Amino acid sequence: MASAFDESYQESLNALRTLQSNYDTKMKALVALYQGNLDDAYPKAEELAVYGTKLAELQSRILENNQLIADKISSPVKVIELKDADAIISELDALVLQINRQIQNNNDIVAAKSSKQSECNRMVWEKIAFILKDYVADYIASKKKIEDEEAVLQEKVKDLQTQYRSLTQEINDLNAGIINTADTVRSMNGYLKDSGFEGFSLHEKEGVKGGYEVIRDDGKVAVNLSEGERNFIAFLYFYHVVHGMRSETDSGKNKIVVIDDPVSSMDSSALFIVGSLVREMIGICANVADPVENENPIFAGRYIEQIFILTHNVYFHREITYQQVGYYDCTTFYMIRKTANVSHVHICERPKDKAKTEFENYNPVQSSYAALWEELRDADSVIPARNVMRRILESYFLQLCGYEGTSLREQLLEDPENRKNFIKEVPGGQPDMTDYELASTMLAYINNPNGITDGLNLVVEDYDDVDMYKRVFKQIFYVMHQNQHYDMMTAAVKKKE
Repeated sequence: MASAFDESYQESLNALRTLQSNYDTKMKALVALYQGNLDDAYPKAEELAVYGTKLAELQSRILENNQLIADKISSPVKVIELKDADAIISELDALVLQINRQIQNNNDIVAAKSSKQSECNRMVWEKIAFILKDYVADYIASKKKIEDEEAVLQEKVKDLQTQYRSLTQEINDLNAGIINTADTVRSMNGYLKDSGFEGFSLHEKEGVKGGYEVIRDDGKVAVNLSEGERNFIAFLYFYHVVHGMRSETDSGKNKIVVIDDPVSSMDSSALFIVGSLVREMIGICANVADPVENENPIFAGRYIEQIFILTHNVYFHREITYQQVGYYDCTTFYMIRKTANVSHVHICERPKDKAKTEFENYNPVQSSYAALWEELRDADSVIPARNVMRRILESYFLQLCGYEGTSLREQLLEDPENRKNFIKEVPGGQPDMTDYELASTMLAYINNPNGITDGLNLVVEDYDDVDMYKRVFKQIFYVMHQNQHYDMMTAAVKKKE
């Protein structure tokens, strides 16, 4: 009996050990399988954290069951109940399926990349359209409003163009009746009066459209006019032709104007008026070279495309060119020389002072006073510079401003307020009298019949820096409040550099 019991007990104990071994083996294989999923896990799966927690819970449950089995083997009479692990396994399997489904979805997206990109673009634009739908609606409405206003304005433009063509034709028709009539006659008579021509005037000629007569004060037609009178009347007529229209078909046409020595046999008054009218035509021509917004407000218009002026009268030349020297972008000077009865046109060009490989156009006619300022600009040694400065000071202050040599020196160097401009105070030392001595020497030359060859220049013989003389020379003009003239003359010569 005891032998049978021992055999049965041993078999049961062996069965428990077999159960323990099988359970442990299978659970380790199962945990290894679940653990292997984490070695190459899908990184975007949000369930990985839950998966790890459940796997740890399963491992704890297996350890707990293994301990219960071990306790049973140690005490076979003890009744045990293994903890349920199936629910945890089911949850892990569900998480695996869920993660695999995400992996599959991602693989499907990658496989359908092109179609998904199109879908993504469509969804993005749909989102943008949804966000901007109110702005788009406002834009469409505003665009429609502007287009409607544009259509209305286009109709107005068409109407205005029609009116413009009608008015232009009307103006041409009216011009046909007023060409060279009352307004032109009044204007030409005004110029005749201003220039000092007396004893005759212009009148419309009855029965001749656009015709004139020169009538004496006694009502008779003037005969035997002088050459100057004839030339002046001819120029006034030419001026009005350029300004206005010779026929109704000339309207709107730009002109090329050629003027050949118009002041022959004229006195100074007529020459001045002719010069003023020619400068006006030059100003109109210069407008062509500038943008519309820079049009000269004094000489308005752009109807003179080019203007050529020929003269051998230096006074007339100066009257029309003194304002044009710096405008080389639209003005060019030429000289005509006749050799062996053949005329040649030469452009007035010379090398630039500071760029000898480049050339500049220059005015071949200038006053002796302006030439002195150019000579002073180029002077690079003391004696020539002092001589030029003396001549400039004499020409301007004595001849033009009316000073006397002694009074000018007294005002500059003896007046306390002016004197201090030429003396530099030296802290702790004697005042620096260099500028005073230079100014004194320059003023001593003025109106001196001996010129600059007397002993006076020995006072400042040691000062051999021409720039020092030029600086004091400038200071003389500034102290005498003639800085505007100095700046104008130096700016004129700088334009040629």
